[in-house]
Amino acid sequence: MKVKSAIVFGLVFFGAMSVQAAPFGEIRSARSLPIHGVKMIESDKGVFFISENGRFAWKGPIYDMWNAKPVATIEDAETVVNHIDVKKIGVKPNDLATLSFGEGQQEEIIFVSSACPHCKKLLEQAVELGEQYRFHIILIPMGRKSMKQTRQLLCAPDQGRAVKALLTGDYEGLGSGDCRIKSLQRTLVAARILGIRSVPYLIRHDGQVKTGGVKNLAAWLAAAEVEGK
Repeated sequence: MKVKSAIVFGLVFFGAMSVQAAPFGEIRSARSLPIHGVKMIESDKGVFFISENGRFAWKGPIYDMWNAKPVATIEDAETVVNHIDVKKIGVKPNDLATLSFGEGQQEEIIFVSSACPHCKKLLEQAVELGEQYRFHIILIPMGRKSMKQTRQLLCAPDQGRAVKALLTGDYEGLGSGDCRIKSLQRTLVAARILGIRSVPYLIRHDGQVKTGGVKNLAAWLAAAEVEGK
């Protein structure tokens, strides 16, 4: 269900008033925000924010502390949802449960899980692009088995061996224990702050964010140069 349709349905099904009686009037556009359970709508009466079930609404704008600017339009919301400046908010891949490879100048961040088949396909593409980009593969455990595998990966004798294990599913001989346990703890905190609910989760070098698989990773990464012009 699209965001706009979901909002209208919530108002009609759960609300005590009709859509026409709602304070924001006719909905022109709507957008989900990186705030759990909050949607943004633009109507003929201005910008409003509404709870997931349609019960509560308040008038905007709101202020994006990370980017130090107001979110006053749907266009602003698109930027907030789709872009993250990791340096500005203090996310440092080297402090997290990260496997890094590649020789390029542009740094790409990909959050993955050992339990994620789409992550494996994406990682296969990333390995082929190692001469052009520098990849930071950040491990997020999802489930008990994935937690065990993640800890094995962090105990690997070298990061190349760990990346190979992610690709092949062969975790024999990687070691075990509490290797880099603090980095894993910091990763879980970072994932919560960034609002990551599923993987793969990509942050391109220009800050563009994408959740889910990418059929052509090379094209998506190269698009940053075109979009930046």
